[in-house]
Amino acid sequence: MNDCRKFYKGLIICIFSIAMILNIGLPVYAAVYTVPSDSGEADTVYVAGNPNAYPLEYYSKEDKAFCGVFPDMLKVVSEKTGISFTYISASSENRQKELSRNNQVELLTVLSDKQDECKVDELLPVLEFYSKGENTTYCIGFTEIASPELIGKIRNAFLEISEEEKMGFLLANSNNNPDVSNKNRLIKIIILSISFLIVICGFLAVIAVKRKKHSNQDSMIDELTGIGNAEYYNYAFEQLLSRQSKNLYAVVYLAYKVEKISIECGEETIKEIESYAAAHLNSKIASAEYLARINDGVFVMLIQAPTEKECASKMFEVVDSLNRYLQEFYPNMANAFRAGVSRLCEHPDCNAETAFYNAKQGYFAALRSNTSVVITCENHLTQSRRQEKLRKDVANAVTDGEFRVYLQFINENKSKKICGAEALSRWQNKEYGLLRPHEYIDVLKETEQIIAHDYKMFSAVCRQLEAWCAEPYKQLFLTCNFTRTSLSKNDFFDRISEISSDYKFDRSRLVLEITEDSIAENSQAVSENICKCRRAGFKIAIDDMGTGFSSFADLYDYEIDLVKIDGEFIASCTSERRQTMLSNIITLVHESGAKILCEGVENLEQADFLDKINCDMMQGFYFSKILPLVECEKFLKLTHTECCYSNRELLLTTLCFFVLFRLCCCICSFFCSLL
Repeated sequence: MNDCRKFYKGLIICIFSIAMILNIGLPVYAAVYTVPSDSGEADTVYVAGNPNAYPLEYYSKEDKAFCGVFPDMLKVVSEKTGISFTYISASSENRQKELSRNNQVELLTVLSDKQDECKVDELLPVLEFYSKGENTTYCIGFTEIASPELIGKIRNAFLEISEEEKMGFLLANSNNNPDVSNKNRLIKIIILSISFLIVICGFLAVIAVKRKKHSNQDSMIDELTGIGNAEYYNYAFEQLLSRQSKNLYAVVYLAYKVEKISIECGEETIKEIESYAAAHLNSKIASAEYLARINDGVFVMLIQAPTEKECASKMFEVVDSLNRYLQEFYPNMANAFRAGVSRLCEHPDCNAETAFYNAKQGYFAALRSNTSVVITCENHLTQSRRQEKLRKDVANAVTDGEFRVYLQFINENKSKKICGAEALSRWQNKEYGLLRPHEYIDVLKETEQIIAHDYKMFSAVCRQLEAWCAEPYKQLFLTCNFTRTSLSKNDFFDRISEISSDYKFDRSRLVLEITEDSIAENSQAVSENICKCRRAGFKIAIDDMGTGFSSFADLYDYEIDLVKIDGEFIASCTSERRQTMLSNIITLVHESGAKILCEGVENLEQADFLDKINCDMMQGFYFSKILPLVECEKFLKLTHTECCYSNRELLLTTLCFFVLFRLCCCICSFFCSLL
């Protein structure tokens, strides 16, 4: 039943369409046609169009718009003035005059001798031509509602159109006569009859084809946004393969961290952002470009990119506009959108999947470099392939013990002696060698191996503290870093208690380093874990103080034992004002009962300054490098030997002084005996 209804409905539409095409029946005109303006926000002027004034002005059923010399000139005027001209439907010349007399329009076309009929206040001649044996002047007429300012703008713009341009418009429209003779109408009626029979015979086949086509099209539409989906992207890329201009295109991978926004703002916010982003991106692409939504938070674009500069300029503008939207309505989500771009001219033989992958790697490069857009090159792709290899290897690396403990020693300010060390992670990768944390921390987080890594490091620190239980190292402490991911877990304290119970050492010698942003988050789990650790005897330190400066009330709320000032903040303390600020921070920390450890001390000047402002401990390359455990043992022995040597030197000096004193006494006694 439904198929029959569709058949008859389609049949009626088809017959009606053919009749329209062949000019049978009453003429149908568009209600409104707008001459577009490229100048953004514009005034709107309503025009009464004459559909039968060929070639000066007429309504084209094929184009469904007013065409002719006058509409072409209006487009030029629109570009010059920024005014938008909107045609009002006028089925005849009489209707055009009626719109003018009723002041429903501001502008219309009129012959110079018909001013009174159209009730226009002012005429402006725009074109003179020879018609029907005499010269005729074609004018534009302004009605009463047209303001003097508007009339002035339009008049000046028309006067700037040269006679050559006007003649060009006239010649261009002289070959498109819409009038049809009765003879041609008869021929078209015959053609219509034949077409009607053909349509009836083939209509069922057409329905089947269209149904399949629509089905395919529907399968390429994203339900949420109405733009293309992943299947549409593949289809669009295949379309490019058949074009000679393929290499002028670029694939854009544009995304944001949808998981974070979903947690903080909810699913409804995600839908709003996705819908806005789709509409905004769709407004930015040209007719020969493509847009698709792959999944939540991920869009892909196929854009024309003749040069790298043009491509970069366009995408920076697009991404920045999306980020401004987020910042305005969701301040916590600023700079969430990033984009990676892969120009097809750089990889002419790649398929849709490879081009998508290359653009995606550019997106990851943008995240790592903290920029909004990255156009991939061979270096980026090499780095991306390296990161992908690390992602595959990281799980086994954690299990197999490829992550090694390195130490950087900490010196006490008063005694100038080593009082402890910070435990640092290094990855001894089989292919890439020794890797520093900034090269793999993100990989650990992405692969959800960060928690396992944290506990592996903690176990190694406990083992080292047990090894340092004897003299002269039993007073040394070790600090161990924990990420917010581990600290926020409910079982955090239970796990570190279980691990530390396997080793014998004083719990007060183990300092748990917590980053400032972990404290600032102030989740219930973080608060409880910090309190439990302090009650168990562990010390608590705030790491990287100075990078964000959370509330100093946290020092009192959590009873922090040690505050570590970030090295970048120390390096920037070159002005007197900054030095005073650092001194005040140290005083405030001391008042809370905590001690201060300044990181990144690189030279004697920094050490002397920190000494003056009562810094408790210092750490940096001025005192010691970052050393593997084997070299740490050697370094400690050397330092201890030097200390012992200094003591022996003092003893020897004292002994020499005593011998010298006794010798002097003997000499004095000798001379006294001679007297």
